[in-house]
Amino acid sequence: MFITQDEHVLTYPDGRTSTRGSKNPFTSSSLGGRLLSGVQLPFFLLRPPAGYGVLTTIGRTTGKRRSRCIRLVQRGDEACIVSIHGPSVGWLRNLTEQPTIRVRTAAGWRQATAVVGLDAVSPELRDAYVNDVGWFCNPEYLMWRKGRPTRDRIRSLHRSWLETGTPVALKIENDAAGSLRSRAWSR
Repeated sequence: MFITQDEHVLTYPDGRTSTRGSKNPFTSSSLGGRLLSGVQLPFFLLRPPAGYGVLTTIGRTTGKRRSRCIRLVQRGDEACIVSIHGPSVGWLRNLTEQPTIRVRTAAGWRQATAVVGLDAVSPELRDAYVNDVGWFCNPEYLMWRKGRPTRDRIRSLHRSWLETGTPVALKIENDAAGSLRSRAWSR
């Protein structure tokens, strides 16, 4: 019995097809995603890996700070993040309500302004989101897909997130305005 395998679709000899997706509870449910982010958060707060960061939003109903670990690719004073599961994700709804956020990258905490939509993300930043592959992308790939992670497979995963998710462009402010003790965040 031979099974041909496209990137996301399995085709069986009798013509049946099935989508190939992860049944990992950390990536297939919102509760799992929150738990995974909660486990990674203490490490990411110390120093996130290259290509990743911590996003801190203000809750739209509670007014409390909400932090999540995310894939964040930065070029200069612009960055790109993607809501993989679309517009219903809590952090995306929070930043839509209040677009002034904080991000933690390897360079430190910065204040940023978010603009939702693929048109807001420059083509160079989209290419960087797909093509930047670091060491942390290997365990990330294993959480989402089966098989051995390769650079091409990781790029394919990042491309699928960008195409099917909700991209967000971040305009990162300079050091003086974006410091940890910014007035907007001192509650």
